Amino acid sequence: MGTTDETIPAEIAYLAAPEDAAARWRERFGKGKGRKIGLVWSGNPKHANDHHRSCRLADMALLAGIEGGHFYALQISEAAAQADAPPDGMAIERLDGKLGDFTELAGAISALDLIVTVDTAPAHLAGALGRPVLDRSALLARLALATGAGRQPLVSRHAPVPSGQPRPTGPACSSG
Repeated sequence: MGTTDETIPAEIAYLAAPEDAAARWRERFGKGKGRKIGLVWSGNPKHANDHHRSCRLADMALLAGIEGGHFYALQISEAAAQADAPPDGMAIERLDGKLGDFTELAGAISALDLIVTVDTAPAHLAGALGRPVLDRSALLARLALATGAGRQPLVSRHAPVPSGQPRPTGPACSSG
């Protein structure tokens, strides 16, 4: 197969979105609009381990602090409705009604600067398209380093909890 340390990871994408789909999404997202970031916070609720991998959009609140970040919900399913009430400071555009198949998803992903996802399907598609992606484990590691939080829950749970308010708990989006 010719695989060596030097060929991992491969430097080229092995899939490409159809050019018409990619062009539609590039036009939709605009040019010079800052960092275009696609978010997926929930996977298949029927997956046996979903409660350990999916989270709420609110759990990604720390991402709202990315300077120049423009967020797009690549989320499908009922969880997409969470984008109607995003975390403070996060403006996010819902795309669920426009992502009818993987061709459209590939077009959207190809036009984004970064994909942050807890679901493996968009993560694998982004990787195959050669697009930057942070999956749940990579996101947890980077957030832990950035916040000095070590093995703490994901994103918004890193933020200080005002005194007198309960700290969120539960397995979703936690690292341990």
